[in-house]
Amino acid sequence: MSSIPQSMANGGPRRRASRARKLYRYRPVPPVAFDEDGYPCEDGMGQDTDHVALFGYALALKRHLAGRAAVHSDLSTHYALGDRGAVIVPDLFVAFGGEERPYRRSYKLWEDPPPAFVLEVLSKRTWKQDAGLKKDTYRFLGVRECWLYDPKTRWLATPLEGYRLRGGAYEAVAPASEGRFESEALGLELRLRGRELRFFDPGAGGYLRTLDEEAEAAASAEAEAAAARERAAAAERRAEAAERRAEAAEQALAALRGKPA
Repeated sequence: MSSIPQSMANGGPRRRASRARKLYRYRPVPPVAFDEDGYPCEDGMGQDTDHVALFGYALALKRHLAGRAAVHSDLSTHYALGDRGAVIVPDLFVAFGGEERPYRRSYKLWEDPPPAFVLEVLSKRTWKQDAGLKKDTYRFLGVRECWLYDPKTRWLATPLEGYRLRGGAYEAVAPASEGRFESEALGLELRLRGRELRFFDPGAGGYLRTLDEEAEAAASAEAEAAAARERAAAAERRAEAAERRAEAAEQALAALRGKPA
């Protein structure tokens, strides 16, 4: 596995490393908020519906990878200590081996490992950078897999393209079958259902559930449990009624037997 360049990972000079080559540098949209170290962590950039859907993907991955990896969506990622402009904001990323934290305002590559998996949703404003300089920066930072998702196929030939790091370069990931791609980094499959992107767990044989699907499944399970309780209660009522009928029949028979001829 490739890793972040040593000059950027061990406390050495990073400003020169970030300026030595052309790398992506995000320009925050005012108003801008800063973390405790003075690095930009939030801005006024709005989200379209395709990007909002990423929160569902992130939560599904968080549940699946709980305790094994950090999963973040739209989190400012800083890659050069002291250079507050050396920041990249993945739409979604997964990083293994880093420190688990319940809340982060930003992600710093001199404190934690680079992402193993990145997903970018293309938009009119960002697609050229996502597919160009931003992807090249991920390669430089040692991101094992970079995926580009174009839901409406406006800027890519297909809705999904994947790139895997091999020998310091990105190689295109060939689909395992129509609309199905394998992610070595996650041990999951990325599948297209129409234009919708979903994560599929081949070990469990099912899709990772979104929040809506979790809620639907919980509601369905509760409805089934309630129906089961009602069936059990109805069976108990029938049994009690049968027992009462049997008792009444026994009493009637006893009365007939005790009646003089």
